[in-house]
Amino acid sequence: MGLNKIKLLLLFIIGLQFNQSVHAQFNGDVYYAQFTDKLNSLFSYNQAHDFLSDKAIKRRVDQNIPFDERDLPVVESYIQEVIDKGANIQFVSKWLNGIGFIPNTPTSLEKIRELSFVQNIQLIKYHHIETIKTWSDKFSETESSLQKHNTINETVYGYGLNQIKMLNGDLLHQKGFRGEEITIAVLDNGFFNANRLSLLDSIWMNDQVKSTFDFVKKREVEFNEGSHGSKVLSVMAANSPGTLIGSSPKANYHLLRTEIKDSESILEEYLWTCGAEYADSVGADIINSSLSYTEFDEDLQNHSYPDLDGKTTIVSQAAQIAFSKGMLLINSAGNYGNKSWQYVGSPADAENVMAVGAVDASGMRVDFSSLGPTPDGRIKPDIVAQGASVALANTDGSLVFANGTSFSSPIIAGLTACLWQSKPQLSNQQLKESIYKSSNRYFHSNNYYGFGLPDFNLAMQIANFSDDSQSGDLILLKSYPNPFTDELRFVLFSKVNEQLKIRISDISGKTILIKEHSLIEGVNYIVFQDIGFIPSGLFIIELMGSKQTLLQKLLKINR
Repeated sequence: MGLNKIKLLLLFIIGLQFNQSVHAQFNGDVYYAQFTDKLNSLFSYNQAHDFLSDKAIKRRVDQNIPFDERDLPVVESYIQEVIDKGANIQFVSKWLNGIGFIPNTPTSLEKIRELSFVQNIQLIKYHHIETIKTWSDKFSETESSLQKHNTINETVYGYGLNQIKMLNGDLLHQKGFRGEEITIAVLDNGFFNANRLSLLDSIWMNDQVKSTFDFVKKREVEFNEGSHGSKVLSVMAANSPGTLIGSSPKANYHLLRTEIKDSESILEEYLWTCGAEYADSVGADIINSSLSYTEFDEDLQNHSYPDLDGKTTIVSQAAQIAFSKGMLLINSAGNYGNKSWQYVGSPADAENVMAVGAVDASGMRVDFSSLGPTPDGRIKPDIVAQGASVALANTDGSLVFANGTSFSSPIIAGLTACLWQSKPQLSNQQLKESIYKSSNRYFHSNNYYGFGLPDFNLAMQIANFSDDSQSGDLILLKSYPNPFTDELRFVLFSKVNEQLKIRISDISGKTILIKEHSLIEGVNYIVFQDIGFIPSGLFIIELMGSKQTLLQKLLKINR
């Protein structure tokens, strides 16, 4: 199924074919009607090509994901009956099996409430709000102190070198993995001037933007509002050697606006859900969401800390469903770490969402980066990336530096696309675990850094041995330093729990040292300390498991 057909289906089911205004605005109280079933659907599972793209179907087949009722569109006759009772449809969610609508009159609302297939109705956006908490207040990124640069840097990555290199993403790029054939859906507040920025011109020239959709105005993105999405996109997609290279300059993109300007309400969580559903339908592999939900214009809608259990909020429920469809979700942890509310927001609280915190250029956490744990005791954020002085494209065409977990997230999302390109047969779960296991705090995670800074080159090696098609139980991922002096470290990946014998011999075969180490399934870090007594020279290291022996030559030097 082509993208145009999916868009037509989307436009049809949200009511634009029912003589509604294409430019309908959210200018009244918005309600959500939960439907009881999909028994009268015009679609069935064996007609998946009618509501899912070929790429979306392939993702399910590749990851052995069965079709379920959530894949089926909402029953069209139900939508029509709601319209006939007097309503303007604002959105339709097949995953949640409900619709958002503005009733024409109080009587219309009561008539809709009485429909047999309407399970319940709730108010999700108030029209009359005295105090507006704006979108920019929610994120508080330090855009007022941005420094502009138009000069050329001496490296190919330009001013973005550190944010890529600190995660060893440059090594993936050097091996030819820059995101080709991987599709990222960007859910954000808009993409002002993204179609005119020179730092982003390659994604337009090379047809890498596969579609756009504005779920607020129910039409394609017009690139005339919402600067945040453009900046987030540039962190991934910029491709200007010497000035800025993004984390996935060759990936494909869907640009989806789900945020309403100058207001905050639960409605936006439903629009986010619609954006994630669209991303699934068109075959996106990854969703980057630099969005977070905790407080709203109407205090009664605010999330409490117990709500942030990954299961309660609408947006976190949707994120979990998106993961169950085979996509990988990367989300900013939030910028609340130095505020009275210090915890991650939703959907970063969801178990299968990779919540990304922020560190500075040296790898130290910045104080605004949101913290865990979740109320059910899980560690958050999951990982971290640079979120202070991140190089990106400003909407006036200049290169700037900005702060925020909003920009940590796309660094990770782009490099994840490169990693998936290197091992496309992995499931989203296997890929996520490879990233976590590569991180520098994997064995001592905490609620400041999560698992820490990923090493994407190491994650690629882990991914290469994460599926059962690979032979052998052991792989030596890294040994360092070489040459060594008084300390030696090994990073191994093991498919089994077993005892490992390590023998160091000189080139004549004489044994210098023997030790044992208990391996766990996954990544193992082994440290030899106080080995300065070993004389200088060339040595053979044998790593002997029950079925396999690995050999490594290392040079010992004296200080």
